[in-house]
Amino acid sequence: MNNKERAKIAQIIEQGSYFSAMNHTKWRALANAFGDGIRARVKLITKDEVDRWTCMDIAACDKFLDGASYGPVPFIEIEWIDILISYDSPRYNDTMKAIRDLKLPHTDFEDFTRVFGHIAPGISVKYQVEQDASAKH
Repeated sequence: MNNKERAKIAQIIEQGSYFSAMNHTKWRALANAFGDGIRARVKLITKDEVDRWTCMDIAACDKFLDGASYGPVPFIEIEWIDILISYDSPRYNDTMKAIRDLKLPHTDFEDFTRVFGHIAPGISVKYQVEQDASAKH
């Protein structure tokens, strides 16, 4: 990422009054928790549209999410990532544990979890996951 791209992202964050909610360590831990073949979609802070759901093979590199089906995307450019993972998936517990242990900013929807990289004004997030969330389903 060059300085012009960084400046553009910084301007969007400042003008939109976004709160930066993640760091590189947290992004890497989250990517490592959900591993390869996860269904997800990403909203970049630099774009108005939301990517479609796709099966991602994502690895967290130094400052990027990168994979065969997506990336490289600088962590700083991610507004949020939606993770679609079924409760009976072996990775569900690892993913929820990472969100819980790292106290990642997220919102739970009926079928997916949204983890925020940047939080827009007026958006409510939580930083804790219920310990027994999988028992409800």
